[in-house]
Amino acid sequence: MKQRYVVLDLETTGNSPKKQDKIIQVGAVLVEDGEITERFASFVNPSCKIPPFIEQLTSINNEMVKKAPTFAQIAPMLVEMLEGSTLVAHNVPFDLSFLQHELQESGYPAFSGNTVDTVELARILLPTRTSYKLTDLADFYQLDHDNPHRADSDAEVTAIIFLNLLEKIKSLPIQTSKKLHNLLHNMKSDIYILFHHKDDGATLSDRFHLYQEMVVLKAPSSLQIDEMAKRKEILLSQIKELIGQTHVIDEVKRLFESREHGLLEIPPTFEEEDSYLLGGILFSLENDKQVVISSHRSDTLNTIRGLFKRLHMDDRDFNMLTSSIKGKYFYLSLPRFIHALGEEEDNYDAVLTKAQILVWLTETETGDMEELSLSSGGRFLWESINCSLPSGWGGAEEATYCFYQAARRKISQSIMLLTNHSFLAKEIWKEEVLKGMHYYIIENANVFHQNVSKFLGIEISYLDIYFALSKLPDVPAVLQSKEELDDMFRILRDYCLARTKRSSTKVTYRYSVQEESGRAWSGVQEAAQRLYMSLTDVILYLDKETSRIGTASEAMHSDHFKEEQAILTEMRETFYSLLFIPKKDRLTWFEVNVRGAKNSVTIYEQPLDISTRLAEKFYQLKSSVIFVSPALSVNGSFDFVTEELGLTEFYPAMKVMNRKELNPLPGVFIPTDMPYIEKGKNDAFVSIAALQIQELLAHNGGRILVSFSSIDMLSAVYNELKNLPQSNETVVVSQSGISGGKQKILKASANFENAILLVTNSFLEEVSIKKEKIDTLVIIRLPFSALDEPLLATRINFVEKQGRNSFKDVSLPIAVLRFKKMIATFLEGQGSKNIFIFDRRVVEKRYGTQFIESIPNGIVKKDTFFSLLHSID
Repeated sequence: MKQRYVVLDLETTGNSPKKQDKIIQVGAVLVEDGEITERFASFVNPSCKIPPFIEQLTSINNEMVKKAPTFAQIAPMLVEMLEGSTLVAHNVPFDLSFLQHELQESGYPAFSGNTVDTVELARILLPTRTSYKLTDLADFYQLDHDNPHRADSDAEVTAIIFLNLLEKIKSLPIQTSKKLHNLLHNMKSDIYILFHHKDDGATLSDRFHLYQEMVVLKAPSSLQIDEMAKRKEILLSQIKELIGQTHVIDEVKRLFESREHGLLEIPPTFEEEDSYLLGGILFSLENDKQVVISSHRSDTLNTIRGLFKRLHMDDRDFNMLTSSIKGKYFYLSLPRFIHALGEEEDNYDAVLTKAQILVWLTETETGDMEELSLSSGGRFLWESINCSLPSGWGGAEEATYCFYQAARRKISQSIMLLTNHSFLAKEIWKEEVLKGMHYYIIENANVFHQNVSKFLGIEISYLDIYFALSKLPDVPAVLQSKEELDDMFRILRDYCLARTKRSSTKVTYRYSVQEESGRAWSGVQEAAQRLYMSLTDVILYLDKETSRIGTASEAMHSDHFKEEQAILTEMRETFYSLLFIPKKDRLTWFEVNVRGAKNSVTIYEQPLDISTRLAEKFYQLKSSVIFVSPALSVNGSFDFVTEELGLTEFYPAMKVMNRKELNPLPGVFIPTDMPYIEKGKNDAFVSIAALQIQELLAHNGGRILVSFSSIDMLSAVYNELKNLPQSNETVVVSQSGISGGKQKILKASANFENAILLVTNSFLEEVSIKKEKIDTLVIIRLPFSALDEPLLATRINFVEKQGRNSFKDVSLPIAVLRFKKMIATFLEGQGSKNIFIFDRRVVEKRYGTQFIESIPNGIVKKDTFFSLLHSID
């Protein structure tokens, strides 16, 4: 019997047939036995107007569908095509809902066959892809997709992607396919049917290893020393031949060879932004010294892989000559994953993640979760299957196939080691893995200080303790502890709000255990003491349960309780330390989400100053540490960053590398008719800002990124934009309305050539937009930090006690560096480059020139908004 699939795509007037949205185009492709055998496509007359938003998205207008057949007229052909077929679609619930509605409206029975969702299937079979949009999958498979959001083109591309995914299934080991078949019965579509392979007795390829008779892994590769030496020689000659020397390469080599520390500011428009990495590689190869690269973002691996390709070296060379190491949390624990596989699961994200990992294990050599594209639910599952947790399973084989240990073993063979700031911070304070490594390049140096401070700090929230308790049975001790937890954090929230101004959605209150007093604080500590005692009762209960070991299942139960006991004990001690133990050199504060639940409080503690400890434990012990960032100098001086990093006494080399002129040069537009923002009186500013952003989109088109210094202002402008005339024709994506990682904001707008993206300043400080086309950046306010931000307020107080100007020495440098980093992120993306600054202080205050001069090669224009708008080419 033939395998018969109909790949369907529909264009519609909206998202829901229940809201009277209608089909405007149908595309269908018949796939039989692995080949496309038939195609069908037609516009459909919806008997209603097509909304402007849909016309913009699909380029299908009312004139195109006016003389097209109705759905009832084309239904017989679709029904015949679907007979005996499995329905395939990219996001099948969407297309199926419209198909069923229209079939029934036309007098035909609903489709009753199996369905396959290619989004769901691709997420499992391509677990490391960052996007599963149709256009991105088409790019991945190198397919021509000239007419996205047209049903005929989308159906054709979906069919070819589906055929590629079927080939991927055939390449999987039979053991993996069987596990997927058994695991995937409760997904959104019937994809489990695709994994039903007959066991033909085929033996497992030597490319794989069957671990504990349960899961198939990619066999670990072995490296030959003579081969390593040969590849190093080739890489060295390739660098010298193809790249030559640049100022950055020379400077990195000079600093390493002279054993100096240094600060290199590399503008975003620099011709070879990654030359500092080449300098590190070249120094390593010529001197047989390992170089450590520490980064805040996770895209450095891909940058170096791209460098290797430019040097005509392949992925095998990359894997052979470089390695990465992070905290144990980032690595999969195989025994824990096998245990999780054996547990019955009805949570969709957990099942999806297990399936992704089964496929990923046949491909990965690292076991690093950052290779995976996990949902938020998948990350929740990761909490229970990573290497940071104690494991009572495994043995010798586990040690052999432990991904964290494998990462450590590989380090000694690599010329370059990549890590993140958190892992480096751990090593600085207790060196273990990086012993004997003396040459460091610190990327994203502008956030290194904050990352190290955060690592050395502690924090705990209501949700942290609640989730730990939720993993336990509802015995009296656990139920009592949940009640005390709720009471404690409600009282704490009231205490904070009574002592702060509720002018924003997030409120912080700095406290000191030795200085707080009064009846309200006594009430907080009394509630904290009750919670501490109730957590102790839970821990004693767990201790009693772990001693009851009889059957194998009880032993596993005991192991689980031991882990939860350890976690809860650590939380209890952290909580007690934060509320009862005075600290002289540490800053403590409460943070309240004003619009959140009545117990939404997080307690923080961080060191007041880490610069001295960095000097003693890092710079004094290492030969050369080079900090690299597009934002290190303020008004031509590196003094602020040098002092912050504790480098002052080491007299580091400091250089701003030459800029390359952009073509075209970025335009910097400063409207002089924007109203001022006053405390509590920003209605006029919000209204005018929203109107001008919409005018920008109408005049310029493209994608506009609007950056805000507060989430409250962002929400206000978003609401104003949605209330403007013709707002239904404008695509607006707001960070305040999207949960999850910041990359989701870019994904939400990726299908639209014209869109407005509203984000906070931190978005531009933390996210890479190199592959995104963003045409215009609007900066609503200069990025000065709120004066009540705990770390900033403490720093200001310290500087003022020294008789210094806290604005000039603290607030302004921080704001300028943040601004420079935001501009650098924007300029590294694609598209034309126009920058609008809606904050008049940039031209009316003397310090404003420091911000303007931070924009490389910018052509600055000051005028009324509409005059500026009409001056844009």
